[in-house]
Amino acid sequence: MARALRKVEGDGSVISTDLISTDLISTDRISTDLISTDLISTDQSSTGQNSLAKAAASKTRLIGWLVSYADSAKGMAHEIRAGRTIISSEELPSEPLIIIEHRELDAPHLALMASPTHRLVAQDIFSQHGSIVVKGRNGSEQVINGPTEIEHGDWIRLGAKTRFQVCLIDGPENHAPVA
Repeated sequence: MARALRKVEGDGSVISTDLISTDLISTDRISTDLISTDLISTDQSSTGQNSLAKAAASKTRLIGWLVSYADSAKGMAHEIRAGRTIISSEELPSEPLIIIEHRELDAPHLALMASPTHRLVAQDIFSQHGSIVVKGRNGSEQVINGPTEIEHGDWIRLGAKTRFQVCLIDGPENHAPVA
């Protein structure tokens, strides 16, 4: 079964990332004060999107990654940035997206809301095959019926087979001030 995994920003550009990297890499597309990921490929939208919107999207705080091991033993990482991101089986207008072309996923399927303080909440968007969080600390499963807190190390399962490990960066409140 073939799957296409890609991250689509609200401006229509497509971003794919390789393994999680903590190297401080400065690019004009993906950068933060703390951590950046290697840019593998970009697709520019032919609609001539507003450069101000692109600049604003690239400056949103990086919260962490969703990592899938379905198509690669190394993993495929999808950035989670502050704000709302939709996981969908097809493109939707005006939303930061993670698109997964799979028959068990709906358009849209799941909404992620990441706060600048690195809290992550998921909510299933009335999908046909459902969403489940598997807690990393004890393996318990919880159906995502309403807003559900997601933590570092948890797994999100969409439908029966599509799984992502959640890798969150420590938030600003978890760091002592530098003297």
